[in-house]
Amino acid sequence: MKKHLAIRNGKLMREFEMLYDTLHIAGYYRGLIYNADMVKDAIKAAKLFIEKVK
Repeated sequence: MKKHLAIRNGKLMREFEMLYDTLHIAGYYRGLIYNADMVKDAIKAAKLFIEKVK
């Protein structure tokens, strides 16, 4: 991701890092997301990000 996104758009790379930290690190590894609505919002944001990158 860094190889392709950072060159073209640093803003997209920062958005990816935010989603990664939220869903993967905080949500999966650390178990810090307790509210289902927060997970739904993060997944919705991830879907929007994927559409931007396509």
